[in-house]
Amino acid sequence: MAGRGSEQERRSNRRRRWTRGLLIAAIGALLFEAGLHAILGNFAQSHLLQRADDPDVCLELRPGADIEYTGWLLRVPPTRMRVNSLGGRGAEVPDKTPGRLRIATFGDSFTFGQGVEEDESWPAAMGAALGERGVDVEVLNFGVPGHGTPQSVAHALRVAPRVDPDVVLVGVFTNDLSPQDSYCGYGGGDSTLGRFLLQRVYTTRLLWVLTGPLRGGPPVPEGAAPPAERFLDALERLHARGTTDGYRTAAVLLSDRSAYAAQPWCDGCTPPHDLLADHDVAVVDVSSAWPVLVDHEDRYFIRGEEHLTAAGNRILGRAVAEAMVEVLALGPAPPP
Repeated sequence: MAGRGSEQERRSNRRRRWTRGLLIAAIGALLFEAGLHAILGNFAQSHLLQRADDPDVCLELRPGADIEYTGWLLRVPPTRMRVNSLGGRGAEVPDKTPGRLRIATFGDSFTFGQGVEEDESWPAAMGAALGERGVDVEVLNFGVPGHGTPQSVAHALRVAPRVDPDVVLVGVFTNDLSPQDSYCGYGGGDSTLGRFLLQRVYTTRLLWVLTGPLRGGPPVPEGAAPPAERFLDALERLHARGTTDGYRTAAVLLSDRSAYAAQPWCDGCTPPHDLLADHDVAVVDVSSAWPVLVDHEDRYFIRGEEHLTAAGNRILGRAVAEAMVEVLALGPAPPP
């Protein structure tokens, strides 16, 4: 009997140790998750995105969304991400005012203004700078995080007839000539469980970030045209449509040639500054501002992100306004 009792006691002790160990592990996991919530941002731009009906647009902002953003990776001061019914950032688009210049901007998260308020993005700063020059102007921001130039142009071709712009600008950034020129190849989070885990469970997000180098980029579709060809074809289509529909178009080159040379996928590639040299597409080249931003990264880039602070966006927006006055001959409206 003593031997049987000792065996039962040993089994009971093992169960208690296992139970205690599992409880400690669970508490540790919860504390670790809580710590990540305090350190990491909420990745809120992923909550804004949805699959577009048009495969060429691929991704669009969810109309009516109104979300607080606290960072892509590290936690940053919260900013508001508001989407109107047309899928643009900010308030609802008003009826067009006669005599007022309407500029619609398209591009990726750099144009959207990820990490800053809607009135602190470079399109908003551009509009303010043009207003200071006496131009009666309103600026609509249709930037979509994750877009490449082909998707931005497809988006512009779909949205422009609905907002009747006078000028359409497409912001061009360093990933727009990469083989994976947008986030579309990632599948858009078609797995509901996968999206939930990445958006809500911070431990999953941390593992996703840490294993990123092992996964590599999204696959390039078989038979896809070279990046430069897709880039030029998209902008030429926009230029042709603008000529037909009566609005001016321009590509806004936001970074300089050295930014492309620094990318591993751009070994020997031709920067857009040179690609567009012999084309009819108007170019607003503000790459001279890029070294200023990079040289003061702590001031002009958000900590832990690749996006600009409000001050950085202000510099970029003012540079765009100054270049647009020259390239597109913008100026105050003539007196009646």
